Formats: sequence, C-alpha cells, structure tokens
Amino acid sequence: MLLILAGVTIATLTGDNGILTKAQEASENTKRANAEEQVQLAVAASIGTDGKINRDTLNNELKKIENLTYKENPISDSNKITSLPDTVNVDGYDVTINGNGTTSVGDNDGDDDTETIVDGVTIPDGFYYVGGSKEEGIVISDDPNDENKGTSWEVAKTLKGNQFVWVPVEDDSAFKTYEGYKNGDIDSKLGEWICK
Repeated sequence: MLLILAGVTIATLTGDNGILTKAQEASENTKRANAEEQVQLAVAASIGTDGKINRDTLNNELKKIENLTYKENPISDSNKITSLPDTVNVDGYDVTINGNGTTSVGDNDGDDDTETIVDGVTIPDGFYYVGGSKEEGIVISDDPNDENKGTSWEVAKTLKGNQFVWVPVEDDSAFKTYEGYKNGDIDSKLGEWICK
C-alpha cells in the first residue's frame, strides 16, 4: 500500500502535469515576462512628446537594465541601437523592440520554438507580428518578410503574405456556435438552410 502511495506521490510531483513541472514552467514564464517588462519600461521612457522613440534616450534607458546585452556586449557609445526594429538580450531572453514601441520576447532554450508575445498577446505559431496593438487589433502575417513592417497604408501595399487582424478574446462565451457546425457536421446544417 505504501509503495502505491509513494508511486502516486512521485507522479504527482514529477509528471508532465506535476507540481514541480508546473512550478518550473511558472518560473520560466515569470523570468520571460520580467525581461520583456524591463525593456518595455525603457521604451516607454524613451517616447517623446511627438510619440516617437528617441534612440539616444532608449539606449541610455537600456544601459540601466542589469544583464542586458546588445550584439553580445553591453550597450555603449560604439555598440548601440541605431534603427528599429532591433533585438536586445536580457537574462538570456531575446527581446525585440519594434519601431512603434511594442516588444516581443522569445524563449531562451536555444531551439526554434520561440513564442512571440506582443502587448501581452501571444502570436500564433507560423504567423509574424506586422504591427498594431491589443486595443486596435494586432496585424499578423503568414510571411516572415512582413515581420515588424508596421500598419501604415504605404507599408500595407508592399506586404507579401496574407495579413490578418488578430483580436484576442478573453471570454469566448459571447460567440455563437451553430449546432451542427460545432461538431464538424456542416453538411446537415447546409441542407437545412438550403431546404428552407
């Protein structure tokens, strides 16, 4: 009996959904969010009254962040951001600063499954952030060449991929799902509509 209890306890602690695994994931998410937040604060402090990012102020604010590197070295007069978008590294996380003042952060595990988060919104895998914000809608594209291009009319005419406005929804209960379609049975629903 004790062996069964010990086995259940070990599985509860160490399994894929175990307490230790979840704690490690929560710790990783906190570190990633902290890295992005520090950069977001530096970006916010560098936005002038004209609404644009002052690069000199941005570089000075980024210098204040502990464990921040740019091109693998601390920011200095000879190693600084001169155009946006560009990427800095904080505590092992690559944080991209976009020209419109938004940021996105990738994983620090070295593989290709980076998760892009813009304005607190996760960009779906296979799509790339083009521009926009959570309030107005985030424009995404399925073409990596469109990444961080912006949403102005002049830019929109030059984008290469298919663009979508990604509007995150916190509570999907307001959306109606038609019976029949929800279960993948669209043919019977179409038949009902056509026969009416």
